[in-house]
This record gives sequence, structure tokens and C-alpha cells, in this order.
Amino acid sequence: MKSDPSVPVPRTGGVLCRALLPLALLTGACAHPATPLTPATDGEQSQDPAEGSTGGGESTGDPLDDTAALPPQVGEHYAFVNARLPGGESIVLEVDGGLVVSVSSEPPADLAVIDLEGKTVVPGFIDSHVHLAFQYGVDDVGQGAQRLMSGGVVGAVDLAAPLEALAGFDGEQWLAAGPMITAELGYPTQGWGANGYGMEVSGPQAATDAVNMIADLGAKLIKVPVDQGPALSDDELLAIVTRAHERGLLVAAHALGDVEAARAAAVGADILAHTPVEPLSDATIEAWRGRAVISTLRAFGSRETSIENLRQLHAADATVLYGTDLGNLRIEGIDAGELLLLAQAGLTPPQIIASGTSAAASLWGMPGLGALEPGKAATLLVLAGDPLEDPTWLAEPVAVYVDGELMPPPANTPGGFGP
Repeated sequence: MKSDPSVPVPRTGGVLCRALLPLALLTGACAHPATPLTPATDGEQSQDPAEGSTGGGESTGDPLDDTAALPPQVGEHYAFVNARLPGGESIVLEVDGGLVVSVSSEPPADLAVIDLEGKTVVPGFIDSHVHLAFQYGVDDVGQGAQRLMSGGVVGAVDLAAPLEALAGFDGEQWLAAGPMITAELGYPTQGWGANGYGMEVSGPQAATDAVNMIADLGAKLIKVPVDQGPALSDDELLAIVTRAHERGLLVAAHALGDVEAARAAAVGADILAHTPVEPLSDATIEAWRGRAVISTLRAFGSRETSIENLRQLHAADATVLYGTDLGNLRIEGIDAGELLLLAQAGLTPPQIIASGTSAAASLWGMPGLGALEPGKAATLLVLAGDPLEDPTWLAEPVAVYVDGELMPPPANTPGGFGP
């Protein structure tokens, strides 16, 4: 049995964008999707999540208007045929029970098929910096995850949520840090995070106890602000990192300046939650060699200093992870602007793809995601163009499958929604 879908090509004009790609990398613009990049201006800096984002906040809208044209479901055991990997290799993906069973050149006999008509398939994307509780509400984390999956984000890491939100994360593809562990009156408790997004501590023992509490409630990593103003001491930071590592948890640091990023490295933090916005010294870049950094370039106004920092961190073999700071920006799905900025920071198209797939799945311990190979989840994006030619094709999947099931098209939410 063969399905006969006509998977729609995006309305927004991928051929034009590919033709303009060199210019787009210089100007921060692309013909698809229609989400403008906002250049940084002097004194502009959004926080995490922002009280008024400097990077925009437009929704990508609804690229799947014609739901009747999408491939129908064909049961649990079927094959995608006439699919292409980035670069053009034609493959057949056999799927059974939500898993990829085989990747081959010929479909198995007597098996239902979904004909992708030469379109490109890539693994579903992982956003390594979101705020689902802030964006959707503490009780609606699951609803938010469903909305993101419809847009191609099939897993994410929440980097500040109240304790009561932790139960809404599955701990497998949707991970949460819980509240940031911070100093008394420290960031973010005096601003956007006043309602449980930060946990104030005083002293190394209290810091250790906070890690235990958050981990016991299901957090899969710990986040600390290494900030100006009321800030954790080195002893408190070291106690947090030591206990987190003892419990098998990574530590992400909110550190936007050179001094703060150097402190975070010195106490053993694993991940920069943002690309810092102030110029980093050679010593700080070297201190982060081999660790990880989450991009969030557009959330802080697409600053040239941040792009250069990411370029240097990438050159120092830091693992670069795609992240948007959802809740600051309000784009549900994959952000074409962030992808272009990753290219400006020197990542190649395969590295851009990896930043939201294989690299993220490996670092966060999501073994079912990140690749299309036997034993992995049949969780994939169907693209109208090749992301090796233009990475922004990733931002407008024409179909999204999660565990072998076709997701509904994303809601059309101009301007985003949430708090």
C-alpha cells in the first residue's frame, strides 16, 4: 500500500533564500521564514527571560496551512521512501513501533510506505535553552512541549522553572534545571524570576542542600547565576558544582561577562547558558576549551561581541548547542535567525545541524534523539530543501514526526503568546 501525499513546499520561498544566503549571513536576513533579526543597539541587553526582548519575539506562524496535503498515518510499521539525507543521498527509513528499524536503499516488500517525493529528512531538533514554565505557565509545561513539537523542536532543556513545575518534565526529552540557585537577593529573584525561578542560599551547606532538594524533585541539571550585584561566593559555587557532579548532574552558568565566565570555569561549571555578551579574554576562552556553550545570540540582540565570542569558543573546541531562550524570544519552533547567526559565528551547515541534534542529544543524555539510525526514535523533520545548502530550511519543516507519528501543524500565533 502506498500513500499518495503531496507534501507542501513552504510558502516563504526557499529558492530565493538560498540565492541570497551569502548576503543573509552578512546582514542577518533571510527570505524564509519572515522573522526579522534585530541588531544590537548601545545599552540594549535582555535578561533571561527578558522583560521585553531585544531580539524580536515574532512567531514563525503556521507553515502547514493545508493539512489535507500532509502524509496520512499508515499504522505502526511502515517505511518512508524517496527520502533524502542532507547532501542528497536517497534512503528508505523503515519504522516500527515508533523506532527506526532500518536505513536502506530499497523498501521492504509488502510494507506500507509514505512517499516523501525527494524531500530531505533530519532528526528532530533540540533547543538547549528554553523557559517552558515562564512561557506557558507552571501547570502547562506539557502543553508547551506539544506546541514546540509541532514546530520541529522535539526536546528541550528548561533553564529556570519553579519547583512545582518540575513534575511537568519527563526527564528524558524534556529536561529541567528547576530554580537557579542564587545568592540572597540575587538574580533573578528581584526581577522576572521573583515567583520561584530562583532559590536563594547563604553558605556552602545551604548551597549543597539546595542541589539535593532540586535533584530529588527531578531536575536533570543545575543552573547558577555568576553575576554582578548580590552573587554567590566562590565557596558557594564550588559547593554547588561539587554536589551536582556527585549526583551526576551538569551545571550551567548564567555568566554574561568575562570575569563571570572565568569564575564559572574556575569552579568547574560545564556549560555557558548563554554566549557572553562582553568580549572574552584569551584566558577565558581557553578556560572553556572542550566544555559547552548555548548560543542564544538573538535573545541578546545579535551582538557582534557575542558572535565573536562564540566564534572563538567554537575554535577552542567548545561544544556549541543551539538555544533560543524561549520565554525571552517567543518563537515556537526552530528560529531561522539563530541559525544564521550560528553561521556568522563560523559553524558550517553540518555543525549547525549537529548543534540542535547529535551534539545536543549526546551532551544532555537523550539517547533516542539526535540521529536517524536503527534503534533511535523515528523522530524527524521533513524539509523542502537541503539544510547543507541553506540551514534555514530547518526552521520550516513541512512535516514533523515524533516517535513515528505525524504531529499536527503548529498553531498560528502571530506575535507569540504567554506572559
